Amino acid sequence: MASRTNLQVAVPATSTRLEAILDKLVAVQMDLEPVCGVGAERVPVVAARDAIASACAILHSAIADVRSIIHQVDGLTDPADAASAQDH
Repeated sequence: MASRTNLQVAVPATSTRLEAILDKLVAVQMDLEPVCGVGAERVPVVAARDAIASACAILHSAIADVRSIIHQVDGLTDPADAASAQDH
């Protein structure tokens, strides 16, 4: 029963975190659009370098968030792991 309660609490939190990841990925896409020339002319190389650096930083953050969610979900979906984690 406790793992069901933990899952019910985690789902809204995970949903919010997934929305934040989506926001980060959209920001990466927007940063890279001028570099890729999507919908407009390409930007100068100096501006492209800055856009790529910004996109990389956001992408690294989004990847870390996804890893965290995966580890959390793995712990919640495996009853033995969840029980073990609660004992510590």
